[in-house]
Amino acid sequence: MDSGPCDSSAKRGSTSRIAVLALGSFSILLSVCILVPAPNLTFLPLTVAVPELTPWLAAGNLAAAAMAALFYRRAVFYRRAMPVFLASLLLAFGLLAQVRPVQVEMNRQMEPFQTAQPAKGRDASPMPAATTLAAIFRDSFRGIPLPRVATERLPMNILFYHQPYDRSVAPPAKTARPAVIDIYGGAWQRGSPEDNRDFHRYLLARGYAVFAIDYRHAPAAQFPAQIHDVQAAISFILSSAAEFNVDPRRVVLCGHSSGAQLALLAAYQGIPVDDALIPIAGVISFYGPPDLAAGYSDVPSPDPIHVRAVLEAYLGGTPAQVAGRYRDASPVTYVREGLPPTLLIQGGRDHIVKPRFARELYRKLIDTGNRAYLLEIPWSEHAFDAVFRGVGNQLALFYVDEFLSEVAARADNS
Repeated sequence: MDSGPCDSSAKRGSTSRIAVLALGSFSILLSVCILVPAPNLTFLPLTVAVPELTPWLAAGNLAAAAMAALFYRRAVFYRRAMPVFLASLLLAFGLLAQVRPVQVEMNRQMEPFQTAQPAKGRDASPMPAATTLAAIFRDSFRGIPLPRVATERLPMNILFYHQPYDRSVAPPAKTARPAVIDIYGGAWQRGSPEDNRDFHRYLLARGYAVFAIDYRHAPAAQFPAQIHDVQAAISFILSSAAEFNVDPRRVVLCGHSSGAQLALLAAYQGIPVDDALIPIAGVISFYGPPDLAAGYSDVPSPDPIHVRAVLEAYLGGTPAQVAGRYRDASPVTYVREGLPPTLLIQGGRDHIVKPRFARELYRKLIDTGNRAYLLEIPWSEHAFDAVFRGVGNQLALFYVDEFLSEVAARADNS
């Protein structure tokens, strides 16, 4: 006797159960990346991305749990699948529960210096990063609105970002603006000024002139070649500030990873322009290494990029062989009174630059009377901002904007 319709229905039910269970199992495996660091470079992108996409993970598990509860409540399958979904959901929402404490701590640090008004010369654009969980979920799914931009290639391979305009009409009014000079990362061995383009677009939308600069790479070129290139590029921008409608008093350096080491070094040393050292208004470090000798002796575990080999390629040897280079290349060497304000942004799960180094630099800056802030994001790995709409980067963008506003306003009032 043919029971075709019944067999077909049973097969569809079995297939849907497998699909729901597979979705839950995949989600729980991804959720493990929130807790377990990458053993090598191959898995590093996964452990970077998954914690930042927690809203997606939470939504997927909620959908799978709802399907299981709706269609299989009376089945043995339901009792087996539901713990998978719930475990993954607990991990996801446990991470999101850490957002508020991070905000409270940063607001405590920045409250005495926050300005209620946009700095002179900066647009009050309605595009700040998210500050609430609802907004974080929203921007995780829709993306962070970014404008169209135009770029101009300047000498020394500097990229200058500006708003495109119709050349058949009069150009926009010229106003001296605060500027951000961004330095890409890549273990001093790779990368280009085209990196971090979404970050540059975000800053441009917030009213800042944006420059992305280049430097020679190791091991073909070793320190101090990189800092010399960075200083030369910044000197060119400062010398040409009027041409780019930039206020040289309100120029902030920003760097990512190895680029952050160069940004801190340049900011703390000052920029040589016409036989004088020109101070920088502020500096932002995304997970930069501040003490290279300490970073060599205390490597992370696991160590997915082989930190010691990277440092040896950059500096030309071990700390025992070239101690002077390790000292001269470490921003912590130059900490003293009177440094520009510093914003340190650090992932709490960073397995390339240990979080303790950012904490130690922060304490040393505070102890010497400098203005400094430490945004430590507990769930984030190194290079977390590569996931531009991720939870960690949305927090970072918000406090970058707060920091830039404070620095620009401080320069206006000086």
